[in-house]
Amino acid sequence: MDNIKLDAQKTMNDLFNKYNKLELYNKINYYIKKELPERLELYIKKEERKQQIEEEIDYYITDFLINRSEKYVYISRSEIYIKYDGKNFQIENESNIIHTVLQDISEKKNLIHWKHKIKNLIIKRIKDTCFFSVIPESNTIQKILSFFTTTLFPNKELSKYFLTILGDNILKKNTNILHILDSKSKKLIQDLEFRICDYFKNVYHCNNSFKFAWNNYDYEICRIVTFSPLVEKQDIWINFIKQNFLNIISVSVYYSKRYTSSENFINTIPSNIIKNKINFLKDKNSENIIDIFIDNTNIVNSENSLISLKEIHYLWKIFLNNNELPYIIFLSKATNVLKNKFEFKNNKFLNIKSHYLEKIKILEKFWKDFIVKENDEEIEVSELCDIYNQWIKSNNEYNELNYFLDEEFFTRYISDFYEIEIKGKNIENMTCSLWNKKLETNNILKDLKIKYKFSQNLYESSVDSIYIDYCNTCSNKEYNYKVVSKGWFTKYINQVIPEKYIIKNRILNNYWRD
Repeated sequence: MDNIKLDAQKTMNDLFNKYNKLELYNKINYYIKKELPERLELYIKKEERKQQIEEEIDYYITDFLINRSEKYVYISRSEIYIKYDGKNFQIENESNIIHTVLQDISEKKNLIHWKHKIKNLIIKRIKDTCFFSVIPESNTIQKILSFFTTTLFPNKELSKYFLTILGDNILKKNTNILHILDSKSKKLIQDLEFRICDYFKNVYHCNNSFKFAWNNYDYEICRIVTFSPLVEKQDIWINFIKQNFLNIISVSVYYSKRYTSSENFINTIPSNIIKNKINFLKDKNSENIIDIFIDNTNIVNSENSLISLKEIHYLWKIFLNNNELPYIIFLSKATNVLKNKFEFKNNKFLNIKSHYLEKIKILEKFWKDFIVKENDEEIEVSELCDIYNQWIKSNNEYNELNYFLDEEFFTRYISDFYEIEIKGKNIENMTCSLWNKKLETNNILKDLKIKYKFSQNLYESSVDSIYIDYCNTCSNKEYNYKVVSKGWFTKYINQVIPEKYIIKNRILNNYWRD
């Protein structure tokens, strides 16, 4: 400051020395007193106005980026803009953002002359804004949480836990923790990983900690993640994941930051049942796990009883299914531990039994006596399970011992022991001799043909309406038949009624009259 004053004084002295005449002195003095202050005042006002404009521009930009209902971010690796409207994150064109900015500025008369400068500054600020800096609103969080809970997980806590794990993986946290998943969830994880790599070009990953089978990992670092059965049905979740992927990863990172880590989130879960399921492998070893297996499958000492190695393996599957566990120990290792606990000879464990296997033996008898292979025939699993339980009910000995089976156990058993491929709900190329579906259906169709033939109205009817009449007739006391599925009925109708009487899924009147 002092140097500047001295320099100014020197400049004035130089002027007086250079123009060393009285009339010039008067002129210099006039300029100093009159014109210089005016010019300085103009300069000061100009700078003040410039500063004011800069402040207004900065305030406007901040207000536009922070306080508007829409927020914008940029993913530099894929060079895409994202707009968040408080509900959904969606890809946005730069031209649309520019149009929005310019349209908004046009309503601010004091800034309109600087609109292109403001537009450029806003675009630059957006490009400097990280996607994960935007905190999702409650609407977005609840939308994702609701879908995950109703479709992919059995409860809200596990949905939040999984999302927090995703966030941890994206932010590269808890690299020492492994999460063991059911292999049925593999397509879901692969889809999520594909999408995050597509958006962020391998900068972030969401599958780092996931394993689809236990592979001799230290149990202490393993956590169990339990999915709902629907996770296997890709067509149920694929469109939602596609349309809401940015919402999902935003919520995931939010949870990871909020709870610090998925490990800390576990401590917030109020249910000890859920906590224990997640931490099932923690503090365990193979001996502990086999002891739990023995207890859960009711393996007890029983003289002169035995369990085959195949039956032990089946009991192991029951144990995993009942506890919603992935494979957590090698079968060879589990077998060796059991050999140290029970007598083993000729691939059989001696002097032990399990009540689960008692049910299986009865089911094996049913299967041997009544299940028949028949090409081009099919029966629904639920139908077969109902027939089995009716058979148990009709047999006093089995009825008293409560050998009834639910559909899940029934399905698991026939899939494992008979290596049957169940397509949808059906077992193909098999039928049950306790239910002659064709005979019963023919009896009903004969009655319906008489009914339609003598109807006052012409009776050209669709297969759907005939099926309804068939169902109503089955329930009559005269018959009391089991009802076949609509799919089987339609297929059978097309087999027994000549093709010339069927047009566009409708049975012509001539068929009922002939």
